[in-house]
Amino acid sequence: DWYGKPYDDWGGMFAAFCLRYAGVNYPYDASCDKWVAKLQERKLYKAPSDYVPQNGDLVFFDWEGDESPDHIQDFCVAFIL
Repeated sequence: DWYGKPYDDWGGMFAAFCLRYAGVNYPYDASCDKWVAKLQERKLYKAPSDYVPQNGDLVFFDWEGDESPDHIQDFCVAFIL
């Protein structure tokens, strides 16, 4: 029931909850649009064309193809041997 929305889209809410719970001093929001705006204001957002994600980065996805972030996920690299 965090953010007062117990059954809403949980991707952004879950990532924000984890950062807050871990005590990470980082701008966050349950809404991916608002979260990206906060990161852009603080010059912490990197456009996909300008940056290669590193382990531990948060990655925003535009699944609907409307140039607006719809989902967030942490980035990690898996090696298959």
